[in-house]
Amino acid sequence: MELISVHVPKTAGVTFRTLLREVYGPSALRLDYDDRALDPLSTFQADPALWQADSAGQAAALPPETRVIHGHFNGAKYDRAFPDARKIVWLRDPVSRLVSHYHYWRDLPPSPHSLHRRLLDEHLSLVEFARLEPMRNILANVFLRDCRLEDFAFVGIQEHFATDLPTLGTLLGWAADLTVGQENRNPRAEYRSAAPSTADHAEIAALNAADVTLYQQALSMRTAR
Repeated sequence: MELISVHVPKTAGVTFRTLLREVYGPSALRLDYDDRALDPLSTFQADPALWQADSAGQAAALPPETRVIHGHFNGAKYDRAFPDARKIVWLRDPVSRLVSHYHYWRDLPPSPHSLHRRLLDEHLSLVEFARLEPMRNILANVFLRDCRLEDFAFVGIQEHFATDLPTLGTLLGWAADLTVGQENRNPRAEYRSAAPSTADHAEIAALNAADVTLYQQALSMRTAR
């Protein structure tokens, strides 16, 4: 395995998935979006031992042509199976990420995800959604739990996606001349024009203090890079 790509929700993951398919080819890319890691009912949250066993089984069942895994999963998921694989992740300002997540889910039809159903069934406001315990600090508690940013060969910043992408391409030896699209952008005018009030922004940032710290660390790493 060459590359493990962690897709934090609403952090350029769909665009990046398209680029990975372009670089490595469809047969070499495997998507892992089955874990529902944010869902309190998922095995990752409810039964870590079963999750580890399932992870080992998923790794063993991958086709031999697989070179890249990309999706919504914890950054340490494949460490045991593929200890030499390079890991990458893109991060985004935690407040902006949560706002995007909220509006994206609000526009989707009901799904089996317990948090998504709760958002729709209870008609939660943005701040009410942000106050849900599973939605707080999703980097520290879910996607980067048991990880350090230093464990990743590359930590990109979504707000600098177009300029960070060539740096990643150089690091990984990509020969392709890649272009950046605008996939999975929320088209709803209310989302494009709305922004949290100063008070709401401050509360959401406080609710995600650990993720804000990780994001600031990633920005410092980018500056050093």
